[in-house]
Amino acid sequence: TKNKDFRDYYEIIDKFACGSFEEESYKIKKKSTGEVRVIRRFNKKGEDNCLKYLDLPKVCNIMQLAEGENGENENTIKYFESFETDDEFAIVEELYDEDLSKLLTRKKTFNVEEIKKILTQLNITFRIMDKNKIVHRDIKPETIFINYKNEEKTEYIVKLGEYYVSDIITNEYLDLTVGTPGYMAPEIRICDKYNEKCDLWSLGIVIYMLYFNEKPFKSNNHLAPNKSSDLEKLKKSSNDCLDDLIRKLLVIDTKERIGWTEYFEHPFFAGK
Repeated sequence: TKNKDFRDYYEIIDKFACGSFEEESYKIKKKSTGEVRVIRRFNKKGEDNCLKYLDLPKVCNIMQLAEGENGENENTIKYFESFETDDEFAIVEELYDEDLSKLLTRKKTFNVEEIKKILTQLNITFRIMDKNKIVHRDIKPETIFINYKNEEKTEYIVKLGEYYVSDIITNEYLDLTVGTPGYMAPEIRICDKYNEKCDLWSLGIVIYMLYFNEKPFKSNNHLAPNKSSDLEKLKKSSNDCLDDLIRKLLVIDTKERIGWTEYFEHPFFAGK
């Protein structure tokens, strides 16, 4: 809603966990219904404001696409509405309990079945992304969110969120250098053209972290790897299928790295 202040429709409850893009986040309550949501407020002013490289109207569209044709995909953070004034752009989103990085900090590691359960849920969103040519460009534990289904926190829904640097491939490749060091695919890091396979690299990093509770590559600039020998040092899990999946995702040469179709069809998900 352009030229309207969100405070006409929502009441701020409390500050919410900060995001990755210098935005201010608040837990808010809709005045007309009492529903509790989250608002991400992006400042338009200032020399270093992140809106210089974020196309937030496009982000809102991508978030809606990720919800699926009928808006029924529960494995993505739901978009509700946006507000724009001269000073800020604000996105109203679904409330969540915590992100995957916080759960990993508490749990330390996930076993093979737990990883499969998390990925199987995320795959619903990944299939929609694949169908709509959406490239997230910032998949990491901090952009994967958890909503608990019981008080014991043993059952939960996993949701992909923070599509703030996402884009849609309209041609064959993208070329903007964005993402998070340590999760960024090699082709983005060296400012090469890239496609959706950059997300599969990032996903490989996340899967490795869930099992081993550490990143797969260690280097002084934390941007490794830049050579195939780094891949040979990867630890091995107790599951051959999981190892094979990780090693097919963490391939420097994009021609050799698997795409979404091969990922979805990997034996890890068939339980073979």
